[in-house]
Amino acid sequence: YKIEGKVFKYFPIRGNGKLELSLQSVKLTMQIKTKFNGANLVLSDPLVFSASAGKIGVHLENLLDKNLSPFVNSLLNLFAKPLVDKFVLNNAKVMENIRETLSGRINVELQ
Repeated sequence: YKIEGKVFKYFPIRGNGKLELSLQSVKLTMQIKTKFNGANLVLSDPLVFSASAGKIGVHLENLLDKNLSPFVNSLLNLFAKPLVDKFVLNNAKVMENIRETLSGRINVELQ
């Protein structure tokens, strides 16, 4: 990762390095319907996809400086799940991009 900017318009944040993400109790649900298009099997209806995670952990190496990094990472972990829920799992545009990517990949694999 590489980040340089401000949080809440006031607090500078910077860092780069390894990003570790852990997900626990992940639930992925997909519903697919297929049909034959000539000799090829393809999706017949849009893919129905949903995802959830029970616990999300994150660790950003080299965040700010060596003294503040553990504290800032612990703060990030307090807010990781609500942020991922809001900006990824409950974000229609992000989920639509995931659905389109999965649908395309599934159609390639079905052929």
